[in-house]
Order: sequence, then C-alpha cells, then structure tokens
Amino acid sequence: MALSFLGTYGQLALSSQVGVVAVRCTDSASVFVELTSPGGNVLLAERFYPSDSVVTLRGLGSLMAAELRRAALAYGVFELTVSAGDEHIGCSMPVVHFDRFSAFVDCRQFFSENFLTTLSIRRIPAGFSPELAVFALRGESLQWSIAVTVRDCDSGRVLVAQATHSEGVVAQADGVVPVRPYWHLAVRAAADAFPGLKLEVMCFSVSFGHRQVTFFVDPQLDISRQFVFFNCFNVAELAVVPAATTSRSVTERSLAIVDGESRHYDAVSSREFDEVCGPLTAQEAEWIDQLLSSHRVMRLERCSLADTHELVAVPVIVTDATCEVARDGDKPAEVKFSWRYANNLPAVHLSANVSVFSSQFNSVFL
Repeated sequence: MALSFLGTYGQLALSSQVGVVAVRCTDSASVFVELTSPGGNVLLAERFYPSDSVVTLRGLGSLMAAELRRAALAYGVFELTVSAGDEHIGCSMPVVHFDRFSAFVDCRQFFSENFLTTLSIRRIPAGFSPELAVFALRGESLQWSIAVTVRDCDSGRVLVAQATHSEGVVAQADGVVPVRPYWHLAVRAAADAFPGLKLEVMCFSVSFGHRQVTFFVDPQLDISRQFVFFNCFNVAELAVVPAATTSRSVTERSLAIVDGESRHYDAVSSREFDEVCGPLTAQEAEWIDQLLSSHRVMRLERCSLADTHELVAVPVIVTDATCEVARDGDKPAEVKFSWRYANNLPAVHLSANVSVFSSQFNSVFL
C-alpha cells in the first residue's frame, strides 16, 4: 500500500492537543490533502510533496478550533482525506474545542467526571439561573439531579431536598448535552419536599453521573451584573462576580476657524467601563480569565420597557485586563478589566413605561 498513516488519529482529542499528523507515501511524488468540517466546509485542500517519503501536517488543531468557534460548536467530527492518484485513505477525527494548554491527556476521563467548565464551585446571586453543558459519551444516561440546601426562616433548621430531571433516555452518540438547572427548579424541589415552610435557598448542587457543580447563594452579588462569555470549551457561561464599576467618557474632536469663528468637527466620543472584581478565589480568577480572552463577550442588561423583566444580550469588547493571583494564599485574588460596547456609537439608555396611560392612578409618591 502506497499510502498509510503513521499513527492512530481517530481518538477523541482536545483541539489544542491535536498534534502532528504524518502520512507515508512511498510510490507518489505528491499527495492531495483535504480536511472537511462537520458542516461540510473544506478547511484545507492542498497538494503536499513528501520528504523522505513522509508528509507531515501541522496546525490542524488550530483550523479545527477556528471552525468550531465560527460554527458556535463545542464538538465536531472532522474528516481528513489523503489521496495520491487512485488511492485514498482517510480518518474521522472527533475534536472538542479547547484553546488552553493542559498536561491532562485522557480527555474521556475528564469529560466523564466534569462539566464543560473549569469552575465546579461558584457563587451566584439569588434568582440566578445558570446554564451548564456536559460531553456525554455514547450509551450514557442523560438523567441528572439537583440537591437543594435550604434554611427554615422560622426555626433556623437546615434542610436538604432532591429532585431528578432528564434531558432524554441515553446518549445515542458522543456529543454535548445542555443542562439547565434553572432557579425555579431548585425552589420547586424545596417547596415540594417541605410544603408550608418559609424557606431560604442557601446552595444547590447539580449532579450528572460522576460530574457535579455546586452553586452557593451570595446575597452581596448583584444579579444585574451578568456577563456572557464563551469559555475554553466554546460553551457559553454566565459570570456574576463581586465588582465595583466606574465609567469614563472621552470625546476627541478637531477645531477649525470658519468665517472668523471656531467650530468643532469630526467629534468622536468613546465610553469605557472599569471593573474591579474581588475578592476572588484563585479558581474564580482563573475562570474569569477566560472571560477576558473570550472571542465573544456579551453583557446582559435590562430591557428598556419598565413593565418587563427581560434581559438583552449586548455585545461588548474587553479592552484591557489585569489578573492578580497570590500563590501564597494570604491575599485574595483580584481581577481588573476595562470594557466598552462593541457598537462604536455612544450608548444612551432609553426608557418607556408602556402602562402609564392604562394602569390605575396611585397618589402615593415613591
């Protein structure tokens, strides 16, 4: 056989761990290589010439990661085909997006024990609905559970309630499965287990097989400070961290004299926001670092209509960032970053009350 792969390349891998692909071609002066995405897009179609009867392909992982980001996917199976004349060989390469370095090489073991996130313990404000995702292996049960720890406001007792949910029966193939442990599911689980009690949610844990993430309710967090970003697995995550925000506006314009009068022209206004996040744990700081380098970041803001509680995702750009983590453990971590809206026009928040002419008159001034 004139063509053969020098190794096995069909194993599940992280995109940053897709290494060199070597092809032996003994009877051919050149080979044609084609790499196709899960959606059928041709990412690479080039002719290569062997050196010592071997063609070496490098950087395929970067092509795969860029295509997964473009298609908003965390996982995909890429097809690599090598041909020389009438002879063809190929292999399927299942790849999970990962834009970080890690010495952990057994990704199947990692996926069987972890959600697609690097932060398994986090703080959230009351009413916050997180979204998670798992990489489910073929034949794995898609059942997950939520365990809620609550406090009886009258007696002060700490109680635990559990509920089971499912995203299907079993996984028909390897792939990403969303898990949505919304806040009302935790509240409902506690209310069903302890009816008639006035309860306060302290924390809740989400379990999917051997995976688990725990959310602790922090009353000091502001639910209106929510950022959406795509983490190292290209999975969307919501981040709410303790932060102090300051804004600064800068207007640059040129000056000209027309008919003896000074006039401004080419005025350009920009407004940036500085966030100082802390105190944070070292794990939270490393997780937030993914927000700072994410290829897509959005900020959730209240809808302008006063009678609605909807949140609108507004694209933003992180312009500068500093992450300070003390390795000795004596000083809590702190993250500082600046951001602005992606739209270059100055932002103005418009508001309207759609029911001002239909609601009942209230003489009490608030």
